[in-house]
Amino acid sequence: MSSEILISVVTPCFNSAKTIRRTFDAMLRQTYRNIEYIVVDGGSTDGTLDIIREYERKFPFTFRYLSEPDEGIYNAMNKGIRMCNGVLIGIINSDDYYQDDAIETMADVYDGQDYRIQYGFQRNWKNGEETQVFLCNHKQLQYMMVTHSTCFVTAKLYRDLGVFDETYKSAADYDFMIKVYKEKPDCFFPIYQIISNFEEGGISSTQTGVRETLKIRLKHGYIGKSRYIVEMLYSRLVELVQWLKKK
Repeated sequence: MSSEILISVVTPCFNSAKTIRRTFDAMLRQTYRNIEYIVVDGGSTDGTLDIIREYERKFPFTFRYLSEPDEGIYNAMNKGIRMCNGVLIGIINSDDYYQDDAIETMADVYDGQDYRIQYGFQRNWKNGEETQVFLCNHKQLQYMMVTHSTCFVTAKLYRDLGVFDETYKSAADYDFMIKVYKEKPDCFFPIYQIISNFEEGGISSTQTGVRETLKIRLKHGYIGKSRYIVEMLYSRLVELVQWLKKK
């Protein structure tokens, strides 16, 4: 596909002053330049807005930001998606960051399909140390989520199939990917390169995230009611043990 296509990137953030510079610096290092970058801030009070305004003058591509109270991360993502003009849309959170050639890679492999989800390898970090590099194939969605921080989705797919269900707090992306896979299984396209760097420890890795994922797996018929109840009880037990250890 021509490298001339416009690619949009959305970063949702809230009180992200400690990490968002790293996200921004990685955008500055991108080897691809036909980018539209949109930051959706939830009304930060910790200096995040000052950093956004500082970088606004540095970005060599189209940059826009919105700052207002939101109803959670998926509400922010949906706002950003609706602001996008690009053919492909990537979402990178404010504590994660792209590889320098991530967007160029996505432009190079895109073949013009209306419905496409391109995704690749994700490198995980915890406390400054690399913990793993992995790719979860879309054919295994019944067991685990594809690496969302690496995903670039066609704008037409969002327009025609919908965006994220905001009733979820930590796993709406998982619900979205399953829905798409059931309707358009051939639209997924794995890329065997590292695309993003992910900071472990967000809500999706907590027991709250585990329970929301279980609800989604039950909803889509990937687990039965009995297994759901057992795993929900186990999650509550794990949470209780974690709480007791902190006492």
